[in-house]
Amino acid sequence: MRTTFICLANSRKHGERCIAGVEIQPNPKTQQYQLVKNGSRLHWIRPVSNANYGQVPTQWVERIHLLDVVNLENRGAVPRDCHQENILFEPNSIVIQTSLAPTFENLETLTTGAPMMLFGNRGNAIHTEQIADLDYSLLFVKIQEPNFYSLRLGQQLRVKFLYNFNHYDLPITDIQFCNQFYDNPKVLADAQNIYFTLSLSELHNQWHSKLVAAVFKL
Repeated sequence: MRTTFICLANSRKHGERCIAGVEIQPNPKTQQYQLVKNGSRLHWIRPVSNANYGQVPTQWVERIHLLDVVNLENRGAVPRDCHQENILFEPNSIVIQTSLAPTFENLETLTTGAPMMLFGNRGNAIHTEQIADLDYSLLFVKIQEPNFYSLRLGQQLRVKFLYNFNHYDLPITDIQFCNQFYDNPKVLADAQNIYFTLSLSELHNQWHSKLVAAVFKL
């Protein structure tokens, strides 16, 4: 089965990549694409491999960029814990059809169904005892007051930010943005609207950490 999605994450995962996005389907009346929904939320997919953690070899997806409209052969769902969005796919089936314009209207539409709190709490992680209450692990949200930092040179870039009056402090796995930030720490100085793709990590020491998988600016 062929599946089409807007790429909203192509980030680092166990030395390889994690890609994800929201599914779209053609509207038979208008011949244009429309977003697929699960109730009030958008329907996300995370194409994965058969590796231990589902990470995708970089060479399979390195030509995919954020906001690309990607079509691939979907071999079926392979949910794992809260990662209900996981699907297996054929690596050689990837077709990049076009790209979504990074306009205010388009990015605002992608926040459809965003919750009041990130993954149900105000913390930076979800304990394994609470993870059963979640049936999703991906979000697209608009944030405020970002403050990017790393504790020491060479350590992972992090960001403190405000979302719906709650403060968060999360690591960033967006490879392209991290490179841009290290080249120019003022890369977002002129941004009036900033959006994040957020993901939950694999289980580690009884916790699923919240991650910033992609950064978008207008």
